[in-house]
Amino acid sequence: MAMWLVLSGSSLLVEHRIRKRHCTVQEEARVFLDQTQRDGVTLIELRGRADIYSSNALRQSLLEIIDSGKIDLIIDLDGLDHIDSSGLAALVWVFEKTSLSGGSLKFVCSKAPVLNALTASGFNRAIPIHNRVEEYFN
Repeated sequence: MAMWLVLSGSSLLVEHRIRKRHCTVQEEARVFLDQTQRDGVTLIELRGRADIYSSNALRQSLLEIIDSGKIDLIIDLDGLDHIDSSGLAALVWVFEKTSLSGGSLKFVCSKAPVLNALTASGFNRAIPIHNRVEEYFN
């Protein structure tokens, strides 16, 4: 089992490959993270897969952002192809961390599979979710 974490500027790439028994199964899990500042808020765009293979590195990267003093976050999830319970757990952790730091967390999500996972998990009851980033800035 091997894992690579590549940081390029403010982009994060996690690549994970698994080798099982006698046959080789190559499964790549990647999550990309881009951050920008807008009106005092940090906008984080996620792309790829937030799953068991990438959630620890994703959590670590988000921790670095929060520890740098950026505690008002909007996370755009529209670039995610997939999110599982590990990815959702990473987002819960970010919510707790920003709340304890006196910050705020908001989501942007319009993709049905990811939005369904968020609503089924009850995120929409605790964290605002809008369809577009611009809705937060009007």
